This record gives sequence, structure tokens and C-alpha cells, in this order.
Amino acid sequence: MTTTTDGNVRINSAAPLPPSISNPAVVAFCHPYYDWPDKLFTLPKLDSTSSTTSLASKGVHHGTALLACQIIANNTFSGYLAIDREGLQRVDSDKGRDELLTGDRYWFIADGSNPGDDYPVVPRFEDWRFPIQTFADAQWRCSEVPGRQPTPPNAKSMPAPPSSSHNPPLHRLEHSLRASLCTYHIQSPSVLVQQQLYGYVRQRNIKNRKSTEPS
Repeated sequence: MTTTTDGNVRINSAAPLPPSISNPAVVAFCHPYYDWPDKLFTLPKLDSTSSTTSLASKGVHHGTALLACQIIANNTFSGYLAIDREGLQRVDSDKGRDELLTGDRYWFIADGSNPGDDYPVVPRFEDWRFPIQTFADAQWRCSEVPGRQPTPPNAKSMPAPPSSSHNPPLHRLEHSLRASLCTYHIQSPSVLVQQQLYGYVRQRNIKNRKSTEPS
């Protein structure tokens, strides 16, 4: 990266692109009911750990691949990966969620009591239903946020909203969005786009002003 100066302005050149890997090896994830070469999907072997730096020892993150299979299998979060079609050799018997899958083929078993079940899959994102109940039971309020103190689940104190502003600044609140670390004035953690957040704060300010005006 080169740096040039123009008066008081410092200009940095663009960062170099990461090296590309042509035709990387892939891991195939299969449905036990169907014969090879039918498969659910494939993922390239691009993940590595501090102890696996060579291209030959790369693989796919176990937890990521498992979650992808569970979502495609219509939110079957009780399913597991196996290295055999019968589901007897479970991957999680000797591999943690953060370890690598380095094999070439794995089967997703949706029901351990019936490994060969012809379970349905979700072929398109438009056909997928968000697992709202699963996420609601995950206790997101207790999730730790890097860089700030954890908030007790029963915390209720919230600072007063800004008096007037179309684009209010960020304020540190007791409750914030866990995914984006957003700390706007919100009643509970939700997934909202920025425009909706601004609109929510404006409406709240208007309501507060009306409630304090003399009748």
C-alpha cells in the first residue's frame, strides 16, 4: 500500500485484493434418501485453523456447514452430519462445532431414529420460513456483546431520548441490537433497518412532546 500527501490531505491507495484460489476442492453434503451424485449443496474447502495453513489441510467449518444443512432441511435443528449414509458415524462424535470438515462427502441426517427418511428440503430462500420460535427461545438478551459490559436480563433503566433531531446521535442504552451493536432508543432488541430506526425515534419524540404540552 502506497501513501501520498497533498497538502494536509493524506491519501492511501486501495488495499491489494486477496489471492484467488482457482478451482478449490469442495465438500459435498448429501441427502441419505438419494443416490450419488445427487446432493444438497457443496462448499469450497477454504477454511483453516492456526495449525492448518497448507492448502491440502483446508476444509469447511463444521458449525457453518451443519447450520446450512439444518436450514435447507426446513429448519431441522436436531439433525446432524455423518460420514456414512446410515448415520451411524456421526461427525460430532469426534469433531467440535469449530473444527474443520476435511472429507469430500457428508450426509445430513434429519432424524436419527430414521436415517434414511425422505425429509423435505427448502429449494429456494423465498420458500423458507424464518424459525421465529427457535430464535425467541435463544435468550438473546443474555448474549454477550464484545466491547461493553453485559446487561442483566432484568435491567430496565433507559436514558431519556434526545429532545429533537431528525438524525439522532448514537446513545449508549441498556438494551441494544445484538447483531449490529446498534444502540438506538428501542424497547427490545429487534432487526430494523436504519430508516425504520430513525422513524421510530422521531415518532417517539413527537409523542413525548405532545404529552408534555399544556392542554
